[in-house]
Amino acid sequence: MKDLWLKNQVQFPRLLAEIRAVGLSLYQYASIAKSMDVSLGEIDELLLRAETEFDRLKRSINPPTKEDITKIVDNAPYHCVSDIVYLAKGLMKAMRKEADPELKEHIRLEIERMKAKLMDEEGLK
Repeated sequence: MKDLWLKNQVQFPRLLAEIRAVGLSLYQYASIAKSMDVSLGEIDELLLRAETEFDRLKRSINPPTKEDITKIVDNAPYHCVSDIVYLAKGLMKAMRKEADPELKEHIRLEIERMKAKLMDEEGLK
C-alpha cells in the first residue's frame, strides 16, 4: 500500500474526497470558489466527482468479496421488495464492469435470498 501513497491519481481524489467528508465552512467554500472563479455548486460538484473517483479506485484496488456482499445485504434496512430491488440495483451499479461474473451472480443470489426471507416474513409465500 505504500506505493499507493506516491500515486497522484489515487491521492488527489482521496484528499478531495476527505475534504468533502470533513466538510468546508461556507467561508471556505466561498474562498475556494472565488479563487477558482467558479460557483459554490461547482466546487461541491468537483468534490463529489473526486469522491466518486476515489470510490472507484478503492473498488478496483480492493474489490469486495462475497462475504462483503453478504454483510451489505444482511445489514441493509428493507421493508418491502422494492427496497431490496433498489439495493440490488445500487450494488450492481457500484460494481459495474469491475466485478467478475461470479461475484455478480453472488449478488443476485443474495438479493433473491433476501426477497424470499421478506416474503416469508410477510406470509406471501
